[in-house]
Amino acid sequence: MPIRTRQLLGSDYKTSAPGLYGSLRASQFLKDARNGTDSVDIVTIGDSNALSPGSYGFQRGIHRVMSYQYGVDIYASSLMAGGYYLTTDLAPSGFSGFADGAIMTGFSQITNNDNISGSSGSTGNSRLMTLYTGDAQIQALVAHLGFDSTNYTDGYLTMLPKVNGWMWTPVVVPTGTIYVGSGGTSNALWLNTECPIAYGSLGLGGVSCQFRTVVGTFNVSGGQYKMSVYNKNSFGANTVSSFISTQTSGGGYGYKTTTLNFTTQSTATAGVYCSWDGVAQGAANGCTGPFACLWMSAIQLNKKGYCVSSLISQPGRTGTEIAARVEGMDKNLDMYLKELRERQIESGGTGRVVVFVNYGINADTSPTAALAYTNAADRIKTRMQARWVATGGSIANLAFIFAPSHPVTSSSGLPWNSSRATVVTSASAWATANQNDNSGTCVVDGGIQYTSTKLTIGVAPSGTMYDGGGQSHLNATTTSGSNGYDAFAGAIFSSLMSA
Repeated sequence: MPIRTRQLLGSDYKTSAPGLYGSLRASQFLKDARNGTDSVDIVTIGDSNALSPGSYGFQRGIHRVMSYQYGVDIYASSLMAGGYYLTTDLAPSGFSGFADGAIMTGFSQITNNDNISGSSGSTGNSRLMTLYTGDAQIQALVAHLGFDSTNYTDGYLTMLPKVNGWMWTPVVVPTGTIYVGSGGTSNALWLNTECPIAYGSLGLGGVSCQFRTVVGTFNVSGGQYKMSVYNKNSFGANTVSSFISTQTSGGGYGYKTTTLNFTTQSTATAGVYCSWDGVAQGAANGCTGPFACLWMSAIQLNKKGYCVSSLISQPGRTGTEIAARVEGMDKNLDMYLKELRERQIESGGTGRVVVFVNYGINADTSPTAALAYTNAADRIKTRMQARWVATGGSIANLAFIFAPSHPVTSSSGLPWNSSRATVVTSASAWATANQNDNSGTCVVDGGIQYTSTKLTIGVAPSGTMYDGGGQSHLNATTTSGSNGYDAFAGAIFSSLMSA
């Protein structure tokens, strides 16, 4: 009689894919991206481990695993909020250890400053949508989008998504005001010459790209803006559109995506700024309100690959609290998912998205730790699945990975040490029981390969894979062989890639 492996009845668990339970849809999406036959966008949702410490977390860990471990090309920048001040797609000039420029994470809001003066040609200042209440058109758009702005001035307690580590507070230009960004504080997506989607692996340029914005639309005329790409070192124009109106066709309020195709030039030695605010080019290229930039990104055209975008990275939050934020996004979630899907299709993929959800380490015990985890998981997948379908997405192109938080030791003092095993068992059974519900949901336990003992010991001579500040976070040192996020994400994706 052959030796049987330990598994849950009816699960997809395989000895070649340790800790994987439930649907294999996410596994197939990732393998297709690895094989170059399709693209995949990965959305990270979680507590502080989603993008912390050091602006790292699982978003960076997944990037490095996909790029370094599996050699998958990046096809797009992260999808970023339209926040002011040099929305960067750093790769790698602002971060050490990313020598090939593979890591791309947008910082979409540098400050909560709600009143930014522009350059020559401006007749007023830009504002932040969730903080500014002095314009009836902007407020009507806010009401139409319907997101929960509870505690919107508090980056810790806010119900707004924490996109790439920053609270979602898009820039707006009040009605009748002309705003022209200055060169140093432009509302721009910066693609430097080490950014592979724009300059290729050798940084030579000549790459066909597309700048994309999702903007608010209004029931009045007068609002207009230009999509523009400027060479950062000289502010010489690469490509500039004609004026685009922000008036809703047929009246009312809503949102739309606008695009600008461009080709990078090797002479732009500092890369390019992709912007909507004129980039210090005077009123003839400025933005006139009412205007609201809700999301922005750049893609490489005719390119299959992957991208990782962080939607929620909320420090100290439980799964229940994270689920509440997902449910409180309303039309904001609609446009986020719709834009991810449409930009990928524009680039050559079929519009596949995997939602990677990581939580558990922050105590959540009502009614029990196990039920709190699966109840939150149900809420997250149900809400996102409904909004995906409502905006025209095929349910077959959406998948979920629920990855319970990393193990900790008894010395950590964290309740997660005693509750984790029960939570993982319950979550695995939940995924197995629902593997045929067409939601494409799986649970992957990276703790099978990286136990608390292994995380404590780490890799010699680097040492522990836990963060120096405690076991709530993992080691995020980019040059360390004991980078915990790289290791734990690597274990999870190894299971998915080998299934």
